[in-house]
Formats: sequence, C-alpha cells, structure tokens
Amino acid sequence: MKRVVEIHRKKGALLWAAAFGLGGAVLSTWSSYDYLLPLSWNTAWGALGILIPALTGLAALAKLLSDKIRHEPYLLVYDDSIEIRHWLTNKFQPLHFCDVEDIVRVDDLYKFEIVFKLQPYLKRSDLPRRPISFKKTSKNTFKLSLTSLSMLDKEVYDLILDRFQRYQEKTKRYDSKLTINN
Repeated sequence: MKRVVEIHRKKGALLWAAAFGLGGAVLSTWSSYDYLLPLSWNTAWGALGILIPALTGLAALAKLLSDKIRHEPYLLVYDDSIEIRHWLTNKFQPLHFCDVEDIVRVDDLYKFEIVFKLQPYLKRSDLPRRPISFKKTSKNTFKLSLTSLSMLDKEVYDLILDRFQRYQEKTKRYDSKLTINN
C-alpha cells in the first residue's frame, strides 16, 4: 500500500518576486522615460533596464498563476520513495529509498536541506546524470532544499526520515527471511 503525502510550495516567494519585478519595470520606465524617445545607446540601456525586471516579474507571475490553477504538489513522499517536481517541465523525478544509504539534515542560517548519500551502485532510481531538481553536490550525494514549503522543514525532514527508516526495517526483515530460507 502506497501512502502518499503531498507537500506544496508557499506562494509568497513567487508573489514577492512578481511584485518586485513588475514594480522595478514600472520604476525603470518612469526614470528613463526621457531617454526612450530618441534612438541612442541610452535608449538601448533604458529598454534593457525595463525588460529585465519586467520579464522576471512576468515569469514569476505566470508560475504563480499556473501553480494556483493546477494545484500540483512540489514534493510527493511515498513509503518507498520521494518524488520532486521540476519547476520548468512539471515532471516528477523519483528517488527510491533502495538507492539511499543515509539521510542527513543540514542546517544553515536560512537554508534547511536534506542530503541523500547514495549507494555506490544505484539499484532502481531514475535519476539522470545531471539531476533536474535534486542538487548534486558530489558523486554520490544529492541535496533537497526545504525552504518555502507548506509544511515546516523539521516536519518534512522527520516525515522523510521516518519513511526511510521504516523502509530500511522492512527490507532488513525481508532480507533476513530470504537468508533463513536459503
């Protein structure tokens, strides 16, 4: 039986990015209004000063609206794996617990991450060589950031660690039954 826990991202960060991006575009337009009339280098720099924050704000606003409409989770935690959704392609990328050797929590001042230490030879994972959503730190470790999620970072870590430990206990019992029967 696969019990799934859906964890969503907070929408506040996207809302702030959209507000600052569009606000920056408005301020850039207002401050460089005189330079936009004749064609010169000042016109090009002024247009660039308007386009960069405007495109950033529009991209954040589009992502915010698509997340609101679709209501898709960012992270799925199963009994035997976790899946994380890539922000651009909206595809889920799995990490199976049979490939994980250990899970460690890293606490920085503002950033909470989980480090997955993978076994040298992966058994089942569909992780590509260049992972999309998991941040690869070395040959056999991947990081997952726990910032701006709908659940508290400690609760997410405890949930993933609990599922991982249950999976390990279940596989140890299964492996011990196999060795006894052989």
